Amino acid sequence: MKCQCCGSEMVLFMNFKKTYVCHGCGHVYWNWNKTQDEIKKFYDSWRNNEKPIAKQKRIKWSKNICEFIDSTYKIKNNDSILEIGSFDGIMSKHLHYFFQDCELHLNELDTSSYEKYLAKNFKNTYNCNFLEMKGKFDVLVAIDVLEHFDNLKSFYDKVVELEINTLILQVPFKRPLRGDIDKRDFHPHYHLFSKNSIQKLFSDGYVMTNWKKTTHDFSAKGPEQICIFKRRRNATV
Repeated sequence: MKCQCCGSEMVLFMNFKKTYVCHGCGHVYWNWNKTQDEIKKFYDSWRNNEKPIAKQKRIKWSKNICEFIDSTYKIKNNDSILEIGSFDGIMSKHLHYFFQDCELHLNELDTSSYEKYLAKNFKNTYNCNFLEMKGKFDVLVAIDVLEHFDNLKSFYDKVVELEINTLILQVPFKRPLRGDIDKRDFHPHYHLFSKNSIQKLFSDGYVMTNWKKTTHDFSAKGPEQICIFKRRRNATV
């Protein structure tokens, strides 16, 4: 199996059955081998049964992320910002507050979340798979989203197609691998990223300009990395 980030050969970790690691860039991939229907059934059940993270904690995390963006990278006035995976709009409200002169667009796949939170409170909302999005946007914000994509190249190809100039991502930082995850039938994450692997993934079309490894409870429960990428002039699919 080839690494989706750098193209090196991936190998199974120790005696695990689904956990692959890349010795070239440090990337970790879980090969769940599930159909789209099986994944949808999992998420429908997960949304109904998973205990939600406290709202005040998520508000704090979103504020910390926006403060980091605002202090390290200048988003231009009148830029169009596309946030994907907007869920209940907590991050969206902070983006609107911090970047009031920008045009905010929100994308959410889950119809119930879209109808309950986004469609009622925001303009420019899209209830569809991100890979089906059309148009052109200046900035893309994807917080805790990329690790849910099995096929990373499909994500890269879409951001190039949408002519995104700036990528702002938060993804889980590589951490100790646990056997309990490998034994599961499915887990919503497919990937753990190293700094090297996230750079390699976008290197053909984007250059990383800002990076932060977060501590526990800064922007999520575990260690994350916030990455800002700028598009190269010759970026192509």
